[in-house]
Amino acid sequence: MAKIVIGGMEFDDKQAEAIIKGTAALAKAVEKVAKAFNGVTRELGRMGKENSLFFAEMLRATHIAESFAEPDQPKCVVTLQQERDLRSHFPDRKIQAIKLVREITNLGLKDAKDLVDKYWTGGIGGANGLLDEIRGMTVSPKPPPF
Repeated sequence: MAKIVIGGMEFDDKQAEAIIKGTAALAKAVEKVAKAFNGVTRELGRMGKENSLFFAEMLRATHIAESFAEPDQPKCVVTLQQERDLRSHFPDRKIQAIKLVREITNLGLKDAKDLVDKYWTGGIGGANGLLDEIRGMTVSPKPPPF
């Protein structure tokens, strides 16, 4: 196999071909972005100075509004160990299951108990249903006091 030197580094034929293909794809993407940018600047020029300034102010106001928006709340993450513990507690150790739900979700005692009761006695999927619901919940930023 022949060695090809690119940027002072040696590559075999397949590696060099992959680099060249990747570089060509990147160049095409940059070209598309440049064309889009040129199109936007032409359109702003056609809008006239007043409309362009109005457009710029609208963009700035949108950016400012986005900075005040609530950040996405993080979803509850159930570790493998927590999942195992919950499954082992679920058949007959309700209090331990409630404690684990509180640990994962930061829910208060009543909310955690209600959630466990929903799957404990309701027969709606058992531990699997409870874990699915927990994974869909958002974590409260501050855990309640114990």
